[in-house]
Amino acid sequence: MSRRGLLVAGLIGLLSGLVGVPATAAQPAYVLKDGVTQPVFSFADAIRETVWVDIGLDLDGNGVGDRVATDIIRPATSSQVPVIIDASPYYQSTGRGNESEIKTYDSAGKPVKFPLFYDNYFVPRGYAVALVDFSGSNRSTGCMDTGGQSEIASGKAVIDWLNGRATGYTAASGG
Repeated sequence: MSRRGLLVAGLIGLLSGLVGVPATAAQPAYVLKDGVTQPVFSFADAIRETVWVDIGLDLDGNGVGDRVATDIIRPATSSQVPVIIDASPYYQSTGRGNESEIKTYDSAGKPVKFPLFYDNYFVPRGYAVALVDFSGSNRSTGCMDTGGQSEIASGKAVIDWLNGRATGYTAASGG
């Protein structure tokens, strides 16, 4: 198996066990062939959206709770699928990976391009990908505190939202 194949297999094993619920028996979340997952969903038909999740803090002191922007791409299925989460302050500044890729959006603010290979590799294989902008970075509100309470709260709040324990909004201002 190639180095990338080993990395991908390791990520799948690690991340799918952390967050998410397997799909129903009618539509399996993944198909294995020779120990490697195979595409089963259309990447072109994937659902792309942004959710702003309240992190329960107001570190910039403006009287409004801080919200982290979470760009999501997921297979077009009504079944629940595992989620890969990557939280970072660098999606619009220095970018991610060796190529310094950034997230891009259409004119309506809908996510179009996700950095690295998370979207075009994992989504067809039955995974959702949630890229979280740490508080105070990119489209998130609040104040950045690298390694501090808002950075920790950013990731925790998104995990809580995915599990129905936190509130998410269709815009940074609510909705």
